[in-house]
Amino acid sequence: DAIGQYEYMMHYAFDRDAEIYPNLVNLYKEKGGQDRKIREVLKRGHRLFPTDLAIYRLYREFVASD
Repeated sequence: DAIGQYEYMMHYAFDRDAEIYPNLVNLYKEKGGQDRKIREVLKRGHRLFPTDLAIYRLYREFVASD
């Protein structure tokens, strides 16, 4: 289960790779009905990697529009 692996990485290797966050968001989007989890992931990713363009774009799409 890819989602489980990314969630594990987000918990234990949260600051090593910024790509964890957009990849996990894309998996949640494919699964559907995961808006709350998407927002949580993006808030955390944006806080850790504020200059990452992929995270910023997703953040604006899902979180900043609230």
